[in-house]
Amino acid sequence: MTRLVTLMLAGTLLAAPLPGRAGACAAEAAPKDEPLDPAALTAKVNALFKGKVVKFDAKTLALELLYEFKNEKEAEDFTLSEWAFAGKKGSLKVADGGCRLLKSNQVALVPGRFATVSAEVDFTLLSEGDQAAPCLTVCSDGAGSFYEIVGLYVKEAYLQRCLGGGFLPLGKSEPSPFAKERRGSMSIRFEKGRLTATVGKSAFEAEDASLAAGQVGLRAYETDVEFRNLRISGVLERAWVDRLMGKAPPAEAPKPPPPPEPKPRPEEEEVF
Repeated sequence: MTRLVTLMLAGTLLAAPLPGRAGACAAEAAPKDEPLDPAALTAKVNALFKGKVVKFDAKTLALELLYEFKNEKEAEDFTLSEWAFAGKKGSLKVADGGCRLLKSNQVALVPGRFATVSAEVDFTLLSEGDQAAPCLTVCSDGAGSFYEIVGLYVKEAYLQRCLGGGFLPLGKSEPSPFAKERRGSMSIRFEKGRLTATVGKSAFEAEDASLAAGQVGLRAYETDVEFRNLRISGVLERAWVDRLMGKAPPAEAPKPPPPPEPKPRPEEEEVF
């Protein structure tokens, strides 16, 4: 009898889990993204941009865009953010191969949210004064939070972060190689909290986990700036793609910014 009970217990312990269950101790599988229709998605992406879609992979969501600003219709891609530093709003114009931001403290945003992105652009300052800056922005939420490389401000170049309209320098600053000519090129890359950027041959890097994805944009501070040859290459955020395809509810309104960090030392504090 004892042997029979032992065999019965062993059979119970070794029995397969009931159908439809992975077992009491097994973790549930993470839900997978629904498959996308590659042809429909490609058509949607191509129709979204007036700039040139150099290439798009509907499987990886990798997208490359080029703005040569040879066609005034390219201006339709750019939306000036409602947020503007110090409330100063300006205007945007595309003409003669350039995109001109005229005394706008807003961000001129390109459609699409990128989880990983690289962007590069040429710039020329059209007005005088040290209190002026051309900026190339990534991870923007349109409401005053983003990262950007500043190509020239008071003869310096540097990376900075803006959260809810409050700015903080990231990493070192260096003399801008374009302080005299007031024209040049700059680039910025974001991937999983890591930022790298260039202004001419000067290189910058920083790590910051405040933002995870967002739009690419251009910004001018207290000046008129002409931007040329904007190239964007990155991987679109899947949640944004789902919304584009009508597979998810609209994005929630931007959340209030987190409490401010301790004020930086006076020598590190920026004015915009």
